[in-house]
Amino acid sequence: MINLIPPAAKHNLKKEYISRVATVWSWLGAFSIAVGVALLLPTLLFISLQYKALTADSNTAREMKESLVEAEALIEDTTILAKHLNQASESRSFLFYIKTLEEITPSGVSLSEFVVSENGDKAPSIALSGLASDRASLSSFVDAIENSGEFLEAKLPLDSLAATKNIRFNLTVTPTN
Repeated sequence: MINLIPPAAKHNLKKEYISRVATVWSWLGAFSIAVGVALLLPTLLFISLQYKALTADSNTAREMKESLVEAEALIEDTTILAKHLNQASESRSFLFYIKTLEEITPSGVSLSEFVVSENGDKAPSIALSGLASDRASLSSFVDAIENSGEFLEAKLPLDSLAATKNIRFNLTVTPTN
């Protein structure tokens, strides 16, 4: 029967046959792609949700890290400030002792220099320098220091007692803590 068809019609028939086969295969390919996309769509949705969640967690972790770094810096600053305040409070206690020394100084004695020294494990001491008008006023000054209750001891070198008038002295006192 195919042989009865004229050659031009035969040629058109083959073209139409190839065109229909191509169309069917195209439709099958498109359907396959549509099914594949439909099957991959939930996976894509799940991955995008996971990505958003991980990005949010990452941002939260970054913010926490930044706040931790800020907190560490504040703690370090506070520690330094506390050390300075501690040193300042120790200095204030020495100011109290120096003020006490000035208050108990008799009229014949003038103080010219105070040197505060901390000796590590030993008790801190205050070295005094000054001028006393005579031995009696210097001796009464040492007695006033020892009797004040604010100092443990007062060490006066013996060579300070060699002169009788206008005595330059160096005295070391140990405050109570």
